Amino acid sequence: MPRALRALPLVIAAGLAAGCVTESISPVRPVGVAAEPPRAVGQGSSQAAPGATTLSLVPLGAVRYDGVHLPIASGGGEFIVVASGLAPDDSALLAAPGARPPVGSGPRRYDLRTGRPEPMDPPGMLDGLLLGRSADDAGVTLEWPRPDGSRWIGRLPWNGGPPQWSIADDHVNAFAICPGADRMIYCRRAADAPGFALVEYRAGSERVIDSAQGESLVFPAISPDRTLLAAVRLSARGLEISVYAAGGDGWSHAFTRPLGVPASMQAAEVVFAAMEPCPSSLREGNLAGVVLARSPATGEMMVVSAEGVAPIGVPVESLSRAESVEPGAVIGAAGARVALIRLALRDGRWTSVPMLQVAQRRLAVCGRTGQAGPWLVVAPGVESVGSRLDLARLELRLPAGKPF
Repeated sequence: MPRALRALPLVIAAGLAAGCVTESISPVRPVGVAAEPPRAVGQGSSQAAPGATTLSLVPLGAVRYDGVHLPIASGGGEFIVVASGLAPDDSALLAAPGARPPVGSGPRRYDLRTGRPEPMDPPGMLDGLLLGRSADDAGVTLEWPRPDGSRWIGRLPWNGGPPQWSIADDHVNAFAICPGADRMIYCRRAADAPGFALVEYRAGSERVIDSAQGESLVFPAISPDRTLLAAVRLSARGLEISVYAAGGDGWSHAFTRPLGVPASMQAAEVVFAAMEPCPSSLREGNLAGVVLARSPATGEMMVVSAEGVAPIGVPVESLSRAESVEPGAVIGAAGARVALIRLALRDGRWTSVPMLQVAQRRLAVCGRTGQAGPWLVVAPGVESVGSRLDLARLELRLPAGKPF
């Protein structure tokens, strides 16, 4: 049942300038497997100390999802798309050879403008389609595994209407991000081949960024200023990350670094899953030229830049950039904790400074609802089928009362 819209202060941290926290984040199970039975997001509160920075969750109501995937929110927070029904098997999710088209599952749009999630699509209308990894002003990416073994990529408009298919051929096309209008970067392979190439689509034409030469490139991610592109490489050497620099009208390979684990699609998916693989376009800021990732070996955050791949040492399962709060700031979730962290490059090394940490129930940051916040967070339920997601807006306030 949808709940009334109300703000509930949760946990008060020490002053922002002091950068103090009382708990450290520990590695936990993947997002989508809850540690406790569901209850209302924001249930319970604490009194704010004078001059403290506060965090509040504004409950929006609950929706049902497939028990696995975080939803994707529109840039202004008006709409959200949820993967509903039965969770597809790994072969469909990872675009494996011989994958079966999903049955009994598909994306579903909700309108949040009334302060509660209002369904926009009849149940089952979009069954057989997969929710993608990226979104832009036009909509959210979709993938359509077809009976002939091919796979199409398109967008589902935020405000209603049928899917619009941009990549529709006899290849297996997957894992797209959409860094601009009429533009996609995605992975492509022949229906009978195991390895993916990295491809860019612009205004109706396609260009291969990296053919992978017998290896495989999957799950691309791009920096906010669109100057740095990264993808996960599967090779006989193990799992790696390949980085490309923008130049002229294309991309050039900059470097490839090992990630310290054997090559598998399951490990590859971890690197950019729920890490904003295609953040809003941003030309300035401490993090404008970097891609944020997650180590498949440790679960900790990594900063990918033109200089290399730098581990940060902060376990994270999902995050949203927060440079509108402060340069270098990100909001990350792991288990039952949400933390506001500042990333900075000091003496050639990336460091993290905790700014605010909140412990409640299991939470995940699934999307930014505007350049200046608030952010959308969810609390996954425990069932594997028809699981519940409690939706809420996350709001931060400075001691002076000015919202972040």
